[in-house]
Amino acid sequence: MPSNDTPCISVIVPVYNTEAYIGKCLDSLVSQTMREIEFILVDDCGTDRSMDIVRRYAAEDARIRILEGTENTGVAQARNRGMETARGEYTAFVDSDDWLAPDYFRLLYDKAVTEQADMVKGSFTAVWPDRAEPSRMNDGIRQCLLRHSFPGIAYTYAFWNTLFRTDMLRRHHITFPSLTHGEDMVFLVNALLHANKLVLEDGAVYYYNQHDGSTSRAISSRYYDSLFRHYEMIADLLKQSGQPRRDIIDYWQFAIMQPLLTHHLHLADGENTDFYTRFFSQVRRLLFRGGYSYELYYHYPDPFYRHIFDLEPSQLASFYVQHDCRPDFSNKKEWTVRIWGIPVARFKRLGNLTKIRIFGISCAKIHHPDMDATTNPPS
Repeated sequence: MPSNDTPCISVIVPVYNTEAYIGKCLDSLVSQTMREIEFILVDDCGTDRSMDIVRRYAAEDARIRILEGTENTGVAQARNRGMETARGEYTAFVDSDDWLAPDYFRLLYDKAVTEQADMVKGSFTAVWPDRAEPSRMNDGIRQCLLRHSFPGIAYTYAFWNTLFRTDMLRRHHITFPSLTHGEDMVFLVNALLHANKLVLEDGAVYYYNQHDGSTSRAISSRYYDSLFRHYEMIADLLKQSGQPRRDIIDYWQFAIMQPLLTHHLHLADGENTDFYTRFFSQVRRLLFRGGYSYELYYHYPDPFYRHIFDLEPSQLASFYVQHDCRPDFSNKKEWTVRIWGIPVARFKRLGNLTKIRIFGISCAKIHHPDMDATTNPPS
């Protein structure tokens, strides 16, 4: 336990144009059952009245410290500014449009002290206007750790519901890179590689607000450049990590290549062959940067990687545009996403439930309470 004048936890909250949500966020912070916390609100110079609301709360609670800003620098640099001034034994991050259960920090901190852990991850519930879905990520992490020593294979996002030992972050110079996408994943992988251990606390619940303006869902014109840059940074961290070879290969398979080829690739609009040529060029450069070749993926039957290494990017782009590489919605009950004619993901509608399998592995179930079961899925 820190001394009386040192908080147990420093909570860093970047503030940018969240006027509609920040009051609820701050209410959940100042009402935490744990009192030995400092709240560092970082002004990222938005255009609404968010900071006026923050100042009103700060006038009533001395635990709130405001870091004034002079220009908009982005969420990564806002978090780094907060980390520079953090005084707590542990550091946490909260987005200003999210909120927390009242005992969130008490549960995380007690677990950290009991386990003497550098990182303690809670649970979270994703909240939409019409529904809320508790995450099952912690179950996946537990399953992962039965076979692997590196939890990052299953812990692939949601860095914000974790406590990080402040001294660990500073000793290893762990900060957020200036990217428009993926800065949080670089930070998380770096922390996981240096932490003495990660422990889980399912009872500590973070409410992850899903709305049209949330930064985690906004895609800018620089999205793909930043996407590949953050994967390059992670590739460099993994090469230097000394992690078991199988763990690194599985991280590439499940945390890099699958998202690239089953999600990010499908975000592109239209049939722009030049774009896809550039995309596959970046994929190949990324694999070479990581020092990997198809032979390392010998235990995966899908020939994705052989195609990537054997064909030129322009050929891959032509295959993608000309062949059945996007979702096939001809069947109302089942449809498939294919790349180079190979089934990658399968979706099956059962009433108001959609089941998703990727590479034959069941990975999600989505409920559609207001959707007619006979309606075609959107294209």
